[in-house]
Amino acid sequence: VKSSTLKGFGCVPVAKLRADKLTEVELNRRKVGVAEGIALARLLRTAPSVTKVSVCGDAYDLNAGIGPDGGREMLETLKCSTSITYLNLTANSIDEPTRAALRAAAAERKVQLSL
Repeated sequence: VKSSTLKGFGCVPVAKLRADKLTEVELNRRKVGVAEGIALARLLRTAPSVTKVSVCGDAYDLNAGIGPDGGREMLETLKCSTSITYLNLTANSIDEPTRAALRAAAAERKVQLSL
């Protein structure tokens, strides 16, 4: 997400995240896919005001959501974030090794995590 004029990417509020104008990002059941999940995770790394992130996928579509690649990007974001205290990634087709790593990182950082 390198364009400085891009306001949004899918349902990801790019401009607001870049301007650090959000404390919560709630994209539940908004059909956030892999590309949007990766973009969101990378943008969150430069949005220190965000404390709560909820990207709950569709429980009826087991292949939907941010997937393993988006999950790994969220893991990297969680590892470096000092502001995120709540992360909901329920129903996002994240593979078990990434889920385990997310649980470990959340426990270390005292982040409330839902998978």
